[in-house]
Formats: sequence, structure tokens, C-alpha cells
Amino acid sequence: MKKIYLYPNHEDFYSPVNGERILGKDKPVNHKAKTLIAYWISEIPGEPYIKRKYKSTLGARWKEFIKNTIGDDIADSSDVENFIKLYNDDDLVCFCITSEGGTGGCGPQGGMTVWYIIKINK
Repeated sequence: MKKIYLYPNHEDFYSPVNGERILGKDKPVNHKAKTLIAYWISEIPGEPYIKRKYKSTLGARWKEFIKNTIGDDIADSSDVENFIKLYNDDDLVCFCITSEGGTGGCGPQGGMTVWYIIKINK
């Protein structure tokens, strides 16, 4: 899966496939967005949101990865990064978005990071 790092100075994120809002200022994540498959939040990386349709594929692979790499430990941001790096699906792209403030993250700015998994092919 390809990974794209973004460090926006705003809270808006729209699907690059169909323009649907994924996230907006003062609005929760749009779970009904057709291209949104899953997301992880750096503050609670062990508790990803994965759409029901993908729990048997992406969700099962995440559980297997955690079981085989950290066992009973608590997942952290580096586990999410490693999982995404190893997960092979050319139809999915990870948008790793780091905002200022918060803790952890996948980029040099620090801040809170959310890894959005977007289906790029219909």
C-alpha cells in the first residue's frame, strides 16, 4: 500500500477519488464516505476503525499482525506504520495526516496523526 504524508494547517480532508468529505473542521469523520476503508488515530493506535465490509480482510490481517509482533502489549504508532508498510493492496492508499499539537505521529512535526485508508479504485 502506498503511503502519502500530509501536514495540513487545516482540518479538512476530502477523498481524492470522488471529492467526498472525510473530515472537516468541527465535524466528525464521515464513516459513510464510500472510499474510506479504515483509519487509525495515533492517540489510540490499537483501536482502529475498520468498515464492516473489510473486517475479514484488513481487520483480520491487523489482528494477526498485532498477535505476531507485539502479542499482549499495547499497539503504538510504529506498529501502525509497520503494518501499513507490509500490507500489500494496490487498490488502497494510506494518507498519513499529522496535525500540530498532540503526541506521537509519523512525521517530523509531531502532533496527532491519523492514518486514513482510502480505496482508490472503484
